[in-house]
Amino acid sequence: MSKYFGINSDNSESTLVTFLNRAGFIFKKKEELYNFKKKFIFIIDVKTTLNSSEEAKAILSKLKNISFLFLPPEFKKYYNGLFFKSIYYPININNFKIILKDIRNFPNIFFDIDISKNNFIRNTVNNKIIYLTESEFSILKCLLNDKIVEKEKLKTEILKFHVSLETKSLESHLSRIRKKLQKIHSKILITSVNANQINVS
Repeated sequence: MSKYFGINSDNSESTLVTFLNRAGFIFKKKEELYNFKKKFIFIIDVKTTLNSSEEAKAILSKLKNISFLFLPPEFKKYYNGLFFKSIYYPININNFKIILKDIRNFPNIFFDIDISKNNFIRNTVNNKIIYLTESEFSILKCLLNDKIVEKEKLKTEILKFHVSLETKSLESHLSRIRKKLQKIHSKILITSVNANQINVS
């Protein structure tokens, strides 16, 4: 599986950028990552472009699928409790290689939940875990991967209903998923975009 990374600056001489390129990670400009559906590493390079932590947070607010965030230690206090794992540089090269190995096998983390184990979801902030039925898990995974999903897709591909069948089963599943997310204090929201689409944010 391909792994991707981006940086908030155009500093192509960054040691981290060079190392990640050589390690086989694929570079993406930050603008390409704003609606990127795959997980990626993001590097905060405060020495070249950022004037404040607020400027960094403004960038991060647009990036939804960060799996690891690399940043200098002076920014540590600003990023506690966010929905991704933070790693601070400079870093020992051997430790960095270990981290890269972990990233290649990184679990399925979206926003603040880990869905690596089938039928269980874990809040990565507080480690609370809850069980989902197979249908609930499949619906949630589809929503997290696509962000906006047609209801008909969920009904026909996951619940296996005929497209013409009128049923409230999908809404019941969504209601139970929302309640389970609330039980583990996840901040993920599942809402209706319109009569035909579901959104996760």
